[in-house]
Parts: sequence; C-alpha cells; structure tokens
Amino acid sequence: RAAQDLGIGTLAAVDDGSPYGRRLAERFADLSPDPAATGQALVVCGTHHGAADTARRLRADGHDGPLFFTDDCAVAEFADLLGDQASSARVVRLRGGPHLQVEAAFAALVRALRSDPAATGDRLLAAVRAAARLSFDADGDPVDADDDAGWEVVPVALLSAPAAPRPTGAPVTGYDVVVVGAGAVGAATAAELASAGLTVAVADLGPGAGSATRASGGLVRAYEPEPVVRALAVRSHQLLWGAASPPRSAGFRRTGSVVLLGPDDVAEAERGIGELSAAGIKADLLTPRELSVRWPDLTADGVAAAVWEPGGGYADPGGTAALYLARALRHGAVLLPP
Repeated sequence: RAAQDLGIGTLAAVDDGSPYGRRLAERFADLSPDPAATGQALVVCGTHHGAADTARRLRADGHDGPLFFTDDCAVAEFADLLGDQASSARVVRLRGGPHLQVEAAFAALVRALRSDPAATGDRLLAAVRAAARLSFDADGDPVDADDDAGWEVVPVALLSAPAAPRPTGAPVTGYDVVVVGAGAVGAATAAELASAGLTVAVADLGPGAGSATRASGGLVRAYEPEPVVRALAVRSHQLLWGAASPPRSAGFRRTGSVVLLGPDDVAEAERGIGELSAAGIKADLLTPRELSVRWPDLTADGVAAAVWEPGGGYADPGGTAALYLARALRHGAVLLPP
C-alpha cells in the first residue's frame, strides 16, 4: 500500500544475509502492488543493524530508488545507523510505534491476570490473547481497526525525533485533554479525540474501583423513551452497532430488542419509531396480541404495546471499552498509571 501511494508498481526485496532476513525477503516474492503503475521500490529485510549496512551498500553501488524497511527497523537508533540515507527512506510499522504495542500487551496481561490470577503457561497465553481482543487479518491489519489505524509508513528521519514525555510521578503537563475513566464512554472519547490529532492522556482508577462499564448489562438498542437519550442512541447505532459486521471484539450479538410499553408510553413510542425510521433503523410497534403470538411465554398483562427493534441486541461492555482504548493508544493516547 505504501508503494501504491507513491505510484510504484513493483516491490523487490533484498536481505542482509541473515537467516531471518532471507525468510522475510521470501515473503515479498512476486508481490506487485499495482501492475498498472511504474517504477520499483526496494524492501530491505533483516535486523536493523543488518538492514542499515545493506542499505548503505546499495546506495554506494548506485541504487537511487525508494527504500522501504520493515518494522524491525522502527527504532530511533535506525535513523542514526542509516546516516545520510535516512532522509529518503521509509519504515512500515504498526501505527503509533513499538511502545504503544508494548503498553497494549501489558494492559492485556493485567486484564488476563485480573480475571484468572492463577493462570500460567498455555492457560495464561490463552487468557492474554482473549484479553487483548485484537486479531489481525490476512493483510496484517488489526481487525476492528478503522481506516486510520493499523499500519503506517513513517519517514526514517522521524524515528530519531525526541519521544513525547512519558508519565512519571510528577504532575503531567502538555496534554491537550485528560480523559478521566477508561470505560466504554471514556475510551471512546479518548479514541475520537486522539484520532482527531489531539494529545490525549487517559486516567483510570484501575481494578477494584467503581465502574459503570463493569456493571453494565450491555444492552444495545436505538429506541429510548427520552428524546434526548434516543438521539444519542440513534447516533451510536449509526457509528457502531448498525454496521453490517459490528466489531467482533465488542462481543455484539444481534438478537433484537423488545421494549414493553404502558398506556402512557405509546404516543412517545410512535414518535420515536418515526425518528428511527427516518434514520434508517427498522422498528415496529407491536400490539399485545402480536407480542403474545411472537413470544407466547411472555405475559402481556398490562402491556399496551411494545417496540420491536430487530437490529438490537447486546454487547460485551468490557470488550467495547478495550476496543476503543486500543484505538486511542494506536492514535498516540497515553494511559496514565492508576
């Protein structure tokens, strides 16, 4: 994809002579991003020391085309190793750089041990993988990541730029926004702000503290009796739950949703169904008889009507929070220690 952005049609690979570099170079064999494009880019495979030596040798031998390096080289030292060649070279890495991936891995470990403190070996590994709630597709991109997340192409020269200050015991300054709470709402807020380019820190009290997300039943529907809350629910549906394939890591199950109504609730429900329909969300007002026919085990005594929303269901609140927190971290947000 990086080659496509530069209008380059062919990728060739060289290695640094190491067994690792050779295996990595083999993965690029016969890979042409865009046959209609022209030009060729060279991918240098190997350890960052070996790749730097190979790149300098290539330049000395007269190669003047674009050079790409894999994420093994996404370290600040690599720019110094390349020297003058760093200005025109690019490295492909997971968005945000290695430190964000390490932070996310440790966060997954904490969640895994919190749920199963006695886990070790394969059981611990399985628990960490489940707690990470992040898998990768065939292209190597994080599943459930939006289009701006996943892999990024960074000029090597930027790798030597001073790192952003990391949190210490001293008061933290320099953030545009500090989001208090890393539950579903806080994490989603942090992800939205970070993806907009703001510097964001997330503060959370950690395990044992009160949490609306941990106490939530995770019910998902667009209909709400209060108009203001309903407008927010409709927007939430449009942003996430209404997708043909909502994020798997959020644990969403489309079971449908039924809201039972008393006599005084019907008029507002009719208005609400109209609003949902205008937003492209299917919803029906069922009579007590229709309710009893569909769900004969459900007692409809005292029920004047019901709102049936086939697109509703339930989700995993913790999974939803983790999904957005991972997205925030990929966009550069920092999770402060409890």
